[in-house]
Amino acid sequence: MGAGDYGKNSAPKAAVDDAGQASLVWSESGGTRAATRSPGGTWTAAATLAPQSSSSVDTAIDGAGNAIAVFGSSYSWHLAGGSWGPATPLPAGSSGGLVVADPAGTFVYADSSGNAFTFAAGATSFGAGSGSRGSLDDLKIVPGQAVMLAAGAMSAESVT
Repeated sequence: MGAGDYGKNSAPKAAVDDAGQASLVWSESGGTRAATRSPGGTWTAAATLAPQSSSSVDTAIDGAGNAIAVFGSSYSWHLAGGSWGPATPLPAGSSGGLVVADPAGTFVYADSSGNAFTFAAGATSFGAGSGSRGSLDDLKIVPGQAVMLAAGAMSAESVT
């Protein structure tokens, strides 16, 4: 993948795990795309996750190489050793937002209104969520905690 291989519908987002595996997602006029990189540094061909572009994309990868891409009001999994799955709707009312993962395989998605969901790799549903905390600014994960900055206030939630 070379410089300039993407349009400017959204800034590309990348995630890297401790082994050097990576996930990259971006949006361009021809759709939303993603690629992964092996620990040896080889990128896969770009996969089309959706035929439309999205102004909001994000990705996360865990220590096993499981990756998720979040784009618009959809998400897609790339489970270790597989390929990108179909676009699946995010929880009702969710769009945009950020996603993070820890090395042990805990993923946290927070939508643009600061409603956070915790789940494991390959999950097909996200559960009830934490409730809206206001406009999402940032999301990080540390061992056992998801830390969110929303509406100018920081909150932390236990994750398992």
